Amino acid sequence: MDTKPKIITVTNQKGGCGKSTISLTLADGLLRKGHRVLVIDTDTQNSSVDWAATATLHDCNRPDVISISRPSIDAELSQYQDYDYIVIDSISGIQGFSIQLVASIIKSADLVLIPIIPAPVDIWGTIKTIEMVKQRRAHTGGSPETYFLMNRTRPNTILKSAVKDALDGSGLPVLQTEISQAEIIPKLIGEGKTIFSAPDSNKNKQRAIALLDEIEEIFKYERNNCIA
Repeated sequence: MDTKPKIITVTNQKGGCGKSTISLTLADGLLRKGHRVLVIDTDTQNSSVDWAATATLHDCNRPDVISISRPSIDAELSQYQDYDYIVIDSISGIQGFSIQLVASIIKSADLVLIPIIPAPVDIWGTIKTIEMVKQRRAHTGGSPETYFLMNRTRPNTILKSAVKDALDGSGLPVLQTEISQAEIIPKLIGEGKTIFSAPDSNKNKQRAIALLDEIEEIFKYERNNCIA
């Protein structure tokens, strides 16, 4: 039986693209599906750690959350084998230390998600992340699996379509699921919750469920290929 945790890295050198929110949403959703989940907060702002403290204060069920801000993180993950999933909330920035840390968490990952807001400046700000992922994939023969995640989108906009076309030209795939701009998302995060605490009728909750399904399908496909 394979007991090695599946490691999802949520990274983008561009700040403000929703890395912590996506990380916590994935972790909360996976926890609700019965998985053992650990979130590793690598950002010195400790947004995920603060969220966990708020969740505890409000007596909300939550995944385990710890802080590691060292470029040796890929070597340290062997300490956390009791989990089904490890979600790594990445640091932003392109300075020396940040680059070393991001390189380490990309090296750790089975799956890299790059959240991106549909705006040209966000694409420009993501170039270094794309380069780092491609370098790692070239070194390993295609690992880790890497996808863009369109975040804070607005429906039926020309700009969103243009950005998606640009991402398609990057050589990395875009997830089918998108997360839309919605005030309820940061509100719930501020309460130590995620969109999974919203009513079932909430469209972004439905999108978050679809995102989990899509990610689980990616892992299932990879596992089947390895067995084959």
